[in-house]
Amino acid sequence: INDDTYNIDFKWIHRNINEVINIKRLEPLGIKRPEKLIISQEEKDSIIYVYENQDFSGLENISIGILEEGKSMIIYFISKRNEENYILKYNLKESVISKFSYFDIPEGEKILSEEELTSIIENFRKYGIYMLEIDEEKNIYINPYEINAPPYYMKCKSDTTKQLLEKNDFIYEKYKDNWYINKNYNEFLGR
Repeated sequence: INDDTYNIDFKWIHRNINEVINIKRLEPLGIKRPEKLIISQEEKDSIIYVYENQDFSGLENISIGILEEGKSMIIYFISKRNEENYILKYNLKESVISKFSYFDIPEGEKILSEEELTSIIENFRKYGIYMLEIDEEKNIYINPYEINAPPYYMKCKSDTTKQLLEKNDFIYEKYKDNWYINKNYNEFLGR
């Protein structure tokens, strides 16, 4: 990406938000994927070791992911309680939001301020991952591998249910302890 000439089409994203959120059609965004993501057991164990005891304070009931990344900017998608949705262009050189839009805000709900959104981004950036979601039950979903992709790992806070193991068209398979892996990750991305 040439950051000087790159412009995100926020109107396109609004019209096609289901594709952006569900990541079923990536071609309009110009996202190229490797043939298949294959993660060794050693690498999985390493990721689990790193994130096992992370606090993730300030990101409760938040889903955040990177849609696009350049040398001096990142496009983020942020969702609060799966109701309030934001798309932001974040300037890396100045650590500020240079453009943002929002949609699906329930009537009467306060829109997150630019300062609150910046705080969420800065908090998220500490973890060096591409996608993070923490749901109401404090289950954690992480993708440390690819931008604009679904969660690869799920860490359950409590006992799992069939509903939790089959969340958002993903099927999670137990890996170890309270960690699960998205069984249909590659298939979902068309690999």
